[in-house]
Amino acid sequence: MRHLLCPVLLLLLLCCAGTSLAAVVQHLPQKGESAFHAYTVANHGKSGRNWKPIHIEVSAEDVDKVLKSCDRKRAWAERTGRSFLRTDEDKALCDDETGITDKKKDLLLNKLLPDAIQLHTDRLSIERKEGKVVVSASTIRSFSTECKVTVASDHKTNGFPNADFVLFVGLAASQTPTRICSQELDKRPTSALIHFVPKDIVDTRHFVRTAAHEIAHGLGFLVNRMKDLGLIKYGAMGANKMAVYSKIMQRKMRKHYDCEVELVTGMYMEDEGNGQYTSHWERRIAKDELMSPYTGEPSGMYYTALTLAAFHSMPFYKANFNMAESMSWGKKSGCDLLHKTCTRSKYELMKYTSMFCDENEPVLQCTSDRFALGMCSSISVLDTLPEVYSYFTKTAGQNEMTNGCPI
Repeated sequence: MRHLLCPVLLLLLLCCAGTSLAAVVQHLPQKGESAFHAYTVANHGKSGRNWKPIHIEVSAEDVDKVLKSCDRKRAWAERTGRSFLRTDEDKALCDDETGITDKKKDLLLNKLLPDAIQLHTDRLSIERKEGKVVVSASTIRSFSTECKVTVASDHKTNGFPNADFVLFVGLAASQTPTRICSQELDKRPTSALIHFVPKDIVDTRHFVRTAAHEIAHGLGFLVNRMKDLGLIKYGAMGANKMAVYSKIMQRKMRKHYDCEVELVTGMYMEDEGNGQYTSHWERRIAKDELMSPYTGEPSGMYYTALTLAAFHSMPFYKANFNMAESMSWGKKSGCDLLHKTCTRSKYELMKYTSMFCDENEPVLQCTSDRFALGMCSSISVLDTLPEVYSYFTKTAGQNEMTNGCPI
């Protein structure tokens, strides 16, 4: 569903949320729930050990490095009377409007990143080994060229003695993947490098959730990492799909989708085609989840029990399921949503009218995440549709990541 911008915010809050703005940020009521629905208390083992909330430290020397570089270029421009924005990278990093500034740096490091990090520290614990420096000076010296970072002099000598995980923060002209820089022997990541594009640094819930999404990749939510841990299964649910499988994932999927445990064999990963899978949940079945692909449009990006189950399945994390956020997308949908697609029959599509749509008229309605108003993403098609989509007659879904299902 295509999102509309903020002029309809007041109407949105009245018709979609039915509660205060503070409640919107943390949890929106689902059908049949109170606006003050409490988190469900749960205990999923891993007890009796020294589990402590993960402590994440931020190292942002490379942000300062870019700021100083931009200042030098501005000074040169003032002396010579020439423009210093000579390349696309200069414009992306140093432009007064879209580039990095002291104000943006302060917003990023003192508000947005702490909020994003807290989404993880409230939910994930590790078994802390007292007195051990997991990101030591020698660890930093062993970083690969892909994790080339600037480190303050005291950390070059002493490492990061109080950190369970270090997030190295840099800036880039365009999106770059988050990279794990170091790990313990049990494969728990202990540091990662994340880059932000300066023009994207804005004080919004969407940016905080996007940052939390990228931090999750640094913490280990990556296909290859989960393969190494034995959590990836192929041919899930009778389909040629890659999925994350564990007993706790099975139980959480059973609860969310209301599908019999014996029919739940893993949480699908997003397939880009030709057998290429991304480190994200399949958008068709988990559109508003934190670890689904984000497409530039705001979405709920809820930190649900599904992502918590993936982390809890890793031997080095204990998830706090009390803090799982609820997501209406796919909730109590039954097994068909998991097993079938919108390319088979119109009947299967129409079963999920609260999720998928087939309207031809541009009618405003609440989006599935309850954060905006939007319209059905089906569009007119002039040419003959492929046979698998023929039941759409002259409309089809725009987004390939929902496998032809219009939203």
